[in-house]
Amino acid sequence: MARGFAVLWMLILQLLDMFHGFQNNYNFYWTFNILNWFGWFMVIAGFSLKLMYDKYRTKLKVFYKQVFKRFLQFTFLGACLSLWLNWNFGFFDSEVISAIGLNLLMLSVLLLMNKVVLHWFSQAFCYSLVFVLMVGINSLYDPVGSFNIVWVQSFMLFGIFLATIREYKFGYAYFGLILLGLGLFSWSTSNYYARNLENWLLSAGTITIALLIFYKLQDSKWIQGFFGYFGKHALFYYFFHFAIVNKILLSLNMFRTIGLTNSFVLTIISLIVLYVFHHFYMKINGKIFIPKKLT
Repeated sequence: MARGFAVLWMLILQLLDMFHGFQNNYNFYWTFNILNWFGWFMVIAGFSLKLMYDKYRTKLKVFYKQVFKRFLQFTFLGACLSLWLNWNFGFFDSEVISAIGLNLLMLSVLLLMNKVVLHWFSQAFCYSLVFVLMVGINSLYDPVGSFNIVWVQSFMLFGIFLATIREYKFGYAYFGLILLGLGLFSWSTSNYYARNLENWLLSAGTITIALLIFYKLQDSKWIQGFFGYFGKHALFYYFFHFAIVNKILLSLNMFRTIGLTNSFVLTIISLIVLYVFHHFYMKINGKIFIPKKLT
């Protein structure tokens, strides 16, 4: 359900930005980073990696086979998007699914190193030390427009940490509030254009609280079904909203040129079109090399 929310949030923000470029036009710098879909994707990716590792803990060959398979799939799809859209930059640091694939592979090594630590608290402590280090280093980077390895892995390590303590979800509320408090305090005393650490803390705190809310709502069949649909087909929507909508706008020289009100309308229409196209795609699924899962 959380993955589905992340996908839908990504679609809304990305489509609005493609049509209007709202985070640039409205000085949306810090808010966009706090509420951006990117942190959600990386936390869910780390969370899912830990769940997969726990599932195959006694079958590490199977685990690494799955990780390497996803790395190859995500790298291939990232390269296809980069070529199709004429992106003139490296897709490992500027294309999100390629960044996820590469960092899944790298973080799987950390999970293997932590195999000897069996108690959940000790595991969580080890992960927390590493991601605190990563967040500290990340405060030196500008995350906007670049999925640098420190920025990505700090969120993914945080996802691994949350998955490690998932049996004690009551702690999510306290942990999330602490992160939000630290972020707000630090944000209020820092320079407007140098708030990478503050943005990370606020984003991580928001995601933690939201995960707890989704956990409380998991018994709702309607909510579970709605967000579960987008989560199940996350990679389809990520890939094709770029491959279709972005490509059309670039070809017509209409990228980020549409008014805000019309952009909201076009975003809704685009979501409907993608939904219809997905049903058509499902009829030929298996003939096109696109896996269903994003993380």
